Amino acid sequence: MRLTVVAPPGADCVTPERLRGLVHDRVGSVVLSDAWFADRHVDVRIVVYGHGFSAAIRAVDEEGRTLGERSVSTDEPRCGALERPLVLVISTLIGMDEDSARSAVERRPAPVAPLPTEKNHAARPAPATNPPSPSEPFRLALAVGGGAESGLLPGLAPFGTLRLLARRSFYELRLGVGVAPWAARDLGEAAHATFRSLFGNLDVCAVTSAGAAGDFAFCGGLRAGALRAETTGLYENVTSTRPFAEVTLGANLTWPLTVRQALILEVGGAVPVVPQRYVFVDSDAAEHPIHTVELGLFGEIGWVLRFAS
Repeated sequence: MRLTVVAPPGADCVTPERLRGLVHDRVGSVVLSDAWFADRHVDVRIVVYGHGFSAAIRAVDEEGRTLGERSVSTDEPRCGALERPLVLVISTLIGMDEDSARSAVERRPAPVAPLPTEKNHAARPAPATNPPSPSEPFRLALAVGGGAESGLLPGLAPFGTLRLLARRSFYELRLGVGVAPWAARDLGEAAHATFRSLFGNLDVCAVTSAGAAGDFAFCGGLRAGALRAETTGLYENVTSTRPFAEVTLGANLTWPLTVRQALILEVGGAVPVVPQRYVFVDSDAAEHPIHTVELGLFGEIGWVLRFAS
């Protein structure tokens, strides 16, 4: 479950990190994160209210449907005075199932009791074991993207990709296919070579939060496929299809649009495992280089659709 907090600048309100930690301590398990790729979302919005502050808390599911809404306020001039009521309300909301949460919207918010003091905590016997954290399932999404790349094909060539994303916690697997449909190189006044590629890729990503911007990830993986070259207008035209393999490294930013949709921006590089060199041989048996697969850079923009779980 994702937690976000929006507060007035400079009001010294509780941070999302501290609020998550307090809720985790209260419920006995890690249930909140700041990752976009979460099944539910708890949104906290704090505003100035009279001489004090007020907070609206809203929980939604992956479809954007409201599961529960509460509000708390304080007359104290300190925004930090909302910390304890927020912990209690959020702990209650995340423990509700969908039906009970919807019915809670129609009820008036119950008075917020103070949290136990440190003294009371010390007097209370500690439980034998903490409640086990629930096992988080893989969450799936489909990503469609396109961009431009150097190194694999001559010049700056366009490409498109289709990927399946599987996320668990802060790790993500990406399995995809892609095509670089066309690139050309002139070989003289009437001769030229054209190139195209079809490939598959497998990436492993470590994901962290970028705050309101969504998720930031570092990825590494392997890309392999076939590169086809065709020459025309030469003494002897040649068609050649060769396999290739590259190690890829990249970084990407996932910007949420809705609960299930997001934009993804990615940049990275590709290092060929075995560089491929393309040449043509003229009538005098002399070799002329056409293209060499080498270290390249790429940029991509895509659209992500998360599957309902």
